[in-house]
Amino acid sequence: MYLEIKISINTNTASISNVSSPNGNSFYDDLKLPWDENNDPFNALINNANKFLIIAVNNKYSEFVAINYRDIYRIYNGGFPEIERVENIDELEKTLQQTGEHKLIIVKDTEKSDHLEKIINNIPYQQSGCIILGTDDVNKFREYNSSIIIIEDDKFKKIESYEDKLINVVSGFNWNTSNNITFSDFATNFEKAITNFDDQIEKYSNRNYLKKLLTKELYNDIIRNWDLLINTNSENAKNATYIHAGMKGFIYVYKSNNGYDEIKLEDKNKNESDVYVLSDNTEEYYEAETFFGRGDISALITNKIKKYINHSGKLIFLMRNIDIIRYFYQLRDTLNAFKNYQNFPEIDIYGFNFKDNTVMPIRKLVNYLNK
Repeated sequence: MYLEIKISINTNTASISNVSSPNGNSFYDDLKLPWDENNDPFNALINNANKFLIIAVNNKYSEFVAINYRDIYRIYNGGFPEIERVENIDELEKTLQQTGEHKLIIVKDTEKSDHLEKIINNIPYQQSGCIILGTDDVNKFREYNSSIIIIEDDKFKKIESYEDKLINVVSGFNWNTSNNITFSDFATNFEKAITNFDDQIEKYSNRNYLKKLLTKELYNDIIRNWDLLINTNSENAKNATYIHAGMKGFIYVYKSNNGYDEIKLEDKNKNESDVYVLSDNTEEYYEAETFFGRGDISALITNKIKKYINHSGKLIFLMRNIDIIRYFYQLRDTLNAFKNYQNFPEIDIYGFNFKDNTVMPIRKLVNYLNK
């Protein structure tokens, strides 16, 4: 029994044909979140991220949906839209009549009526954006307007039962929550946890902070190559450069405390990895990903993996913990597609644990949620 692989290479990229595996097993097939793919509340937002959305959702979940839509919008479109909150349908109509594009609106109180239908049917065309219709009963919208996306309460039940763990993961294990909080409190803490993570990782893009943590040799190496750490062309959104740079700085600090033979920043303009490490005779290629303004995540990861054809060692994608959770099923399926290919390095995804100052493989991170 053997695996048949066909690979053809053109000028710059590797084109990989279909592959069949005799055993049918994949590295991440056994890995799943506490909620399965069909009940993942993020899917409705991700699958329609580049469209203008009208979403009906229970009032208690509307803030959570808005927070996640804003982050997803940031990835697919760039920018960071403010959340506009209006009390009722009349205020929604007035807001939509104002000049400019309204990217993210929560309507706190909705009633099924011809008035609402008229407003929705006359929303000015926008290429992207989201109106969230808060309601006590999403079912009343099922026969109301086919353009409305309904997210059922059941899709949030699992998340509710994992509130504390989820916030802990999203913050980079740098957050304490109290038990018996309401879901509204959870949504607020969830947003704060994302900000907390971003603030923590950005510290590692600060010269003075790195100077305290690195050996003189490694610090001097980073200073000499500072333009490779802070690469203004690497991402396309607010704060993305510093989060991206912070991930690279973190690896420098982590490896300085855990042993290495060689470590260096590499030039993205030369199609190299973000950080190269030689440790115990194993080559490690680190790719830092925020995805901000980059669009299709699966395509981005696939194209970067193809870059490493005929490489040995390990290819490790560094990501924000929230992105690992939010895009878990996309990421899992993308990596699974490469499991049985030859001539590629071992591939993994790492998040961050700021409490222990370490990186955290996706398997370990997901297993923590499932405990």
